[in-house]
Amino acid sequence: MEYVDGTTKTVVKSVKPLPIMVVGYFFGKRYHLYRWFAVSAVIVGVTMFLLGFETKGKNKKYDETMIEIGIMWSLVALVMDGFVGSTQDNVRKKYKPSASALMLSSNLCALIISLFTDLVYSGEFSKAIEFQQKYPEVIWELMIASIANPFGNHFIFLMVSEFGALQCALVTTVRKFLTILVNSMWLGRWFTPFQILAVVGVFMGLLADSYVSEQEKRKELAAKQAKDDQKKKQ
Repeated sequence: MEYVDGTTKTVVKSVKPLPIMVVGYFFGKRYHLYRWFAVSAVIVGVTMFLLGFETKGKNKKYDETMIEIGIMWSLVALVMDGFVGSTQDNVRKKYKPSASALMLSSNLCALIISLFTDLVYSGEFSKAIEFQQKYPEVIWELMIASIANPFGNHFIFLMVSEFGALQCALVTTVRKFLTILVNSMWLGRWFTPFQILAVVGVFMGLLADSYVSEQEKRKELAAKQAKDDQKKKQ
C-alpha cells in the first residue's frame, strides 16, 4: 500500500468481496445473478462515497513506476483474498469447524509463514526488536493490541464459520463505510450529490443482498424438508 496513492487504496479496500465471488466460481461456488448485482452495488457505492473524500484532499505525488508496482501487489493481494475466502468456505462446508478452530489453524499457518519471511527474507523481526528497545514505552500498547486483537478476530471467524467468507467481507466493507459516514455526520461535514447517490446505492445493494439471502435460505429449508418427508415415506 505504500506504493499507491489514496484513490487506489480506497478502491482496493472496497472491492474485497468481488474476488471472493470470482475465485469462488472456479472452486465450484455458484452465486445467484441477483447477488452479483447486489454485491457490485455495495462495492460501487462504497467506492464512490470514499472517492468523494479523496478528491477533496491534496494527492501525494507518486512515481509512475511505484504506482505500477503498487497496483500489481494490490491485485495479488485481492487474488489472495479470493483464494482465502474460497478455501475458508470449502473448509467450512466439508469439515464444519468452530470459529475458534478456524481462527487457531489460520493464525498458526500465518505465524509460520511470517516467521520464515521475517527471519529469512526481510529481516523485519530484528528491526522490530530494535524498535522496541529504542522505544520501550510502546511495549505496553503492543500488549493491549495483542489482547484486544484476538477478540475482534474471533467475531470475524465466527462470521465466516456461520455465514461464509463473502458475507464476512461484505460486512467488513460496509462497516468501514458506516464508520466514515457516521463520523462525517458527527463532524457536520456536507456530502456531495455524488456521495448521497453512493449512499443510496449501498443501502439498495444491502437490501437486495438480504432479500436474495432470505430466498436462498427458504429454498434450502424447503429442499431439506422435502428430503425428510421422502425419508419418512420410505
